[in-house]
Amino acid sequence: MLEPEKRETDSEKDRRRRIGLSWSIICASGLNYAGVASLIVFWHFDLVGYILSMFAVSILIGVLLIDFEKTIVHSISGLVIGNLLAAAIFLAPFSMFGESLAAVNIATLVVLSLIGKHLLISVAPFLVGTILGCLIGQQLDDMRL
Repeated sequence: MLEPEKRETDSEKDRRRRIGLSWSIICASGLNYAGVASLIVFWHFDLVGYILSMFAVSILIGVLLIDFEKTIVHSISGLVIGNLLAAAIFLAPFSMFGESLAAVNIATLVVLSLIGKHLLISVAPFLVGTILGCLIGQQLDDMRL
């Protein structure tokens, strides 16, 4: 009548641990990219500084995750989450303090145009930084062994 207790096997625990690690890496890289996006939204950082910051964060993620395919997926996911987070942080006061719809629309237009313009320009340095980070991570891993 009573079903025997279902116990998690080691493979299920390992799978959950990997999923948790994967999500934590995506969230951490999202926060890094949100910091980079906030440079252009709040302080109107110039394009060169934004590209260098994006390049540095991409290298760091590539060094941490040596596998190229996993690094690209995690980096792009983190990039999307980070830019959405930076836009939400910038637009939150407009909606919280009851600004008019026109003010919210103008702020949304400004934020999305800033983020979109910089994001399109920084795709190539983003990919180059990720590839370079993966190569550096492989070299460091080989030196460790």
